[in-house]
Formats: sequence, structure tokens, C-alpha cells
Amino acid sequence: MKYALILTLSILLFSCSNDQPVESKPQLDLGKLEGKWELTSATRNNRPTETLTGTFYRFNKNQVTTNLTPGGQEKTFRFQSDGNTIQLKDETDFMTFEIDSLSDSLLWMRTEIQGYKFQLALKKQMPDSTSVLIIDSLQNR
Repeated sequence: MKYALILTLSILLFSCSNDQPVESKPQLDLGKLEGKWELTSATRNNRPTETLTGTFYRFNKNQVTTNLTPGGQEKTFRFQSDGNTIQLKDETDFMTFEIDSLSDSLLWMRTEIQGYKFQLALKKQMPDSTSVLIIDSLQNR
């Protein structure tokens, strides 16, 4: 009787399955990410901070240039994306960001720096019409 109960419970346990479909991570639209993004606001551990004022990111196909580095100097990194995660890389893994929201003009992302949780709001910088006209006129020469 004891063995029959154990056998029945084992069969029930193994026959149960997770009926929920496995969801894949949504992929970032890297085309929207390309361009220069400037920090508009930031929080450190959920409190507004001014320490990152002037921070920018310039994304292209597989590289990002930023001044959010230990010395504050502009540096270019390779980056990889997986779902909503972006990982900046140099000789090592430098920094990881979670993208919370990305539109044509706004980017919200978060990261951790030296044990502090940062949330960053960035605005995409559009080329002004003057620089576009100058570039067009130089290309048409």
C-alpha cells in the first residue's frame, strides 16, 4: 500500500507540467538606439542626483562612446545587447544597463555603479537643421 501511494504521487508529480508558454525576451530596436543621447535626469538609490550632469552616450552599430567612466574622460566601448540588457565591454565587462523604455527620442535605463542603483533618463539629440544643410552642401560640391 505504501509503495502504491509513493508510485501514484511520483506519477502525478512528473505528469504535471508548466502549461504557461515560455516567453522570449523582447529585443531592443537597435536602430532607435543609434545616435547621441544626453542625460536629462538621474536618480541614485531612488533619490535625484546631480553627480552625473553632462553625461552622454553616442551609440552606433556595435559601439558606444560615453563620458560616464571612472575618470570622466570620453571612451568608446563595444556593446552587446540581449533582450533589454546592454553590456559595455572593453578588455573586461565594464558596465551593464537594463533598458526600461526606448522611443525615438527618450531612453530610460538603469545600472549599478559601486553598489549604488542609478536610473537614467536621456533625450536623443537631433541634428539641427543648420548642420544638416552644411553637410548637404559639402556633399553636393
